[in-house]
Amino acid sequence: MTTTRRVLHHAGWFAGFGPFIPLPILLFFPKGSSFFSIFRHLPEIVSLTWIVGFLPALLTGIFMAVLSGNVYRHWFWRLLTGGIAAVVITAICCGTIGAFMPMFFYLIPLLLLSALLSGMIMGLIIPRLPPRVAPHQ
Repeated sequence: MTTTRRVLHHAGWFAGFGPFIPLPILLFFPKGSSFFSIFRHLPEIVSLTWIVGFLPALLTGIFMAVLSGNVYRHWFWRLLTGGIAAVVITAICCGTIGAFMPMFFYLIPLLLLSALLSGMIMGLIIPRLPPRVAPHQ
């Protein structure tokens, strides 16, 4: 797979699917709320999750696509670099947004934990997601 195709593949999957990976954690994070009140606000939760996580996930996908082949081949290094890249890029994005909206700083620990989980899982499964190209092509 050429670098351009790999960048498009990774950026698409990371930006489209990556922000939704920590959604089960985010759904059950608020204590004391009922099960039905969470599902009543599910459209807002899903849209805010994607809006906040889109840019860090997109940049993490591009970063993972341009990794060298030696780092990219072994699953452990993909897992590690995906987690580290997601946390660093999310911290930079949250710091930039938080400079303009100080209320955003209260969400940073939750967003960094979500980015770590999402980056590690996406780094692990990204080579197996379609469209895959045979190595000899």
